[in-house]
Amino acid sequence: MRFAGKDDIDAPIERAFEAISDFAAYERLATARGARVVRTDKLTVPGPGMCWDLAFKIRNRERRANLRLVAFSPPTAMRLSGQSTNYDLTITLGLVALSRTKTRLNVELEVVPRTMSARLLLQSARLAKGRLTRAFQDRIHAAVRHVSAEARRNA
Repeated sequence: MRFAGKDDIDAPIERAFEAISDFAAYERLATARGARVVRTDKLTVPGPGMCWDLAFKIRNRERRANLRLVAFSPPTAMRLSGQSTNYDLTITLGLVALSRTKTRLNVELEVVPRTMSARLLLQSARLAKGRLTRAFQDRIHAAVRHVSAEARRNA
């Protein structure tokens, strides 16, 4: 199942990429929301090979996932790949400069089932695809507002 969304950031592309590639901030945010995040690589600068082990609760069940940064092309793109017990996922983030002060963020999430039960759950989710897509777009919009505010604060 694939979800895609886009929104415009009120910041130059370099500042926007800097904000969306602030992995330490994402780790703090996930931890604040109750997830356990453990960085498993030894890299000192952001780049391909960064890895995280995640543990979080969804529907009152503990879930685990591994996430790896597989492509990192400042200031235009990055791709993360992940696995959980039942799913493989790929997150692609792309930035396009619309002007010197505006940048478009394109986000794509692809979820692929690994088990029969996961396949059935995704089949059920397809019935609610419109609602899920709107929720996905709302999350992107909230993230863009945050990135725009950070860019203004750091200007």
